[in-house]
Amino acid sequence: MENRHFEYKFKEALKKLNDIELALNESSIVAITDSRGFINHVNDKFCEISKYERHELLGQDHRIINSKHHSSLFFKELWSTIRSGKVWHGEIKNKAKDGSYYWVDTTIVPFLDERGKPYQYVSIRNDITKRKAYEEKIKQMAYYDPLTNLPNRYWLNKQLKKLLLDRESPELLAILFLDLDRFKSINDTLGHHHGDVLLRRVAERLRKCIPSSDFISRHGGDEFILVLHSLKNVEEIEEMTEQIVKEMSLPFYIDGDKVLTSTSVGISLFSKECQQHIIPKDADELIDRLIKQADIAMYVAKRNG
Repeated sequence: MENRHFEYKFKEALKKLNDIELALNESSIVAITDSRGFINHVNDKFCEISKYERHELLGQDHRIINSKHHSSLFFKELWSTIRSGKVWHGEIKNKAKDGSYYWVDTTIVPFLDERGKPYQYVSIRNDITKRKAYEEKIKQMAYYDPLTNLPNRYWLNKQLKKLLLDRESPELLAILFLDLDRFKSINDTLGHHHGDVLLRRVAERLRKCIPSSDFISRHGGDEFILVLHSLKNVEEIEEMTEQIVKEMSLPFYIDGDKVLTSTSVGISLFSKECQQHIIPKDADELIDRLIKQADIAMYVAKRNG
């Protein structure tokens, strides 16, 4: 009688385990790795999203789907957490066999032996690619100018604040405030289509003028702000500005029309010597002052021709 009862309980427990496994396999992307991180089990959903066959994954580690999106520090902290026996949860961008990318909300559970050391890890993932794409779209709308696809003033303020508060920031930072000359006349005589195309072409040309580590934003209308933090001294900043003025004076060709414009530029500078006096609550005010000073300098340049 006792044996029959034990057998019944065993079958009941086994059924519950099978039901849990079925539910997991139907709802989530599941992989099991050994203590060294080598894959010894994947379910169908893992194969489906990664585009790999099961035999291509078994025996491999998760570097096979590494998208290079995350830093080595990201994975170092992940492994530190699960090796200590703690559950890790986060979002990971992976790369499928066909080169496409996908995002997964991931939970990694370490299974511990009698000494409290992990002997295997079970990762449970859910596909959040569509959600991340939607978040990216919202971010694009919030921080980027729809006409030129350049960052807008909100993004600019955010990046400038990081630079100003970063103790590893460069010795010198320059803010260039640019305004196109005769833009209103171009809009009035050639039409707003030509004006919009001109702004896009100007954005493209400005991108090519500055180092990739520096950045540019559209401030509004025909005004652009460039932030240069890769140049070493005032002389290099002056040379860069002269090159920009020269490039902007070259003709633009829009729908067969030759369009001539030029630019007036104002510059404000910030040196690292001043940085020690900045506290976060002052950063926004400082950014406003730097942009305003560059704006004033630009109007002086425009007035002086």
